[in-house]
Amino acid sequence: MSNLSGVGKMTIRFLATILVGLLASACAGADYPGFFDAAVEVTTGVDLQDDLDYYLERQEQARQAALENPVEPQAVIRGPSPTANVTQTRARNGLVVSPHNTWSAIVVAGDFRAASGGETEAFDNARREVSRQLQAIGFDRRNITEFSMRPTRYPNNRLLETSFAGMKESLQRNRLRGDDGCLVYMTSHGFPTAFAIGAREVITPPQIHQMLDEVCGDDPTILVVSACYSGIFVQGEMTQPNRMIMTAARSDRTSFGCGEGTTYPYFDACFLESLEIATDWVDLARNTRGCVVAQEQAENLSPPSAPQIYLGPDARDIMMTPFARQQNDNYGPALPGT
Repeated sequence: MSNLSGVGKMTIRFLATILVGLLASACAGADYPGFFDAAVEVTTGVDLQDDLDYYLERQEQARQAALENPVEPQAVIRGPSPTANVTQTRARNGLVVSPHNTWSAIVVAGDFRAASGGETEAFDNARREVSRQLQAIGFDRRNITEFSMRPTRYPNNRLLETSFAGMKESLQRNRLRGDDGCLVYMTSHGFPTAFAIGAREVITPPQIHQMLDEVCGDDPTILVVSACYSGIFVQGEMTQPNRMIMTAARSDRTSFGCGEGTTYPYFDACFLESLEIATDWVDLARNTRGCVVAQEQAENLSPPSAPQIYLGPDARDIMMTPFARQQNDNYGPALPGT
């Protein structure tokens, strides 16, 4: 190194700074050794461009709708907790309007550490808001269980501490009330072979497949995984005909937005934004992926995370059934430390 010119040293420092910045912005768990590269999905640049165009078109439609139907400020209701009960919407004859009212769901925050090693509220913010938004499209609050690595930090949210055993047990328990379908939403760091549960546990695709197979059976099932390398959950036996799977990245790519000051990981933020205007799950999936592409292009992030979408043939009808939106409070965006 002593033979390098001043310009050469500056170049090395510049490249090192870029590398550190990219690593800090990604949601990978680089501090876990022993994982190997997984196979690469077949998502192409054309697929991503199509969904980017779709996202931009949907955003323009939403903008026009907002201009034509402005919401009065006093119509927005804010409350102290996202766990308030949501009244089940029923027809006069007693039938449930929302097809998701008898579904079971678990929403999992798998870590509280940023990519830098410091603390972040991003995963718990996503967990909290996803749960609230599921209620808005008709999920019964009693059938949703939330998990956090720091449950005592949020005493008003009725949380369980994240573990795979707890996830499976809760999904089984929820199925006693909601046995028409399953939803599992997980957000954390990821590796080329597994999803991270803090520093003590990982969850692999075979574990998730076994859980969904045993607990949910042939019922329609949705799996959303927000993590680096999460495309590993869209391979092999995971792609059952009754399932829909959305992941934040391809199996060989990192995702972004896990910094200490980030409100949500990028994928979670796009999922939530898209859920506000989505008409059904397929619309939501395409819009979410287009949103991620737009965000990464705007920030010149490379290589792109390339979120994955799988829709099994037996799940198509239910996933294209329009959402039956419920009356729900708007608690506003989550904030660090809340």
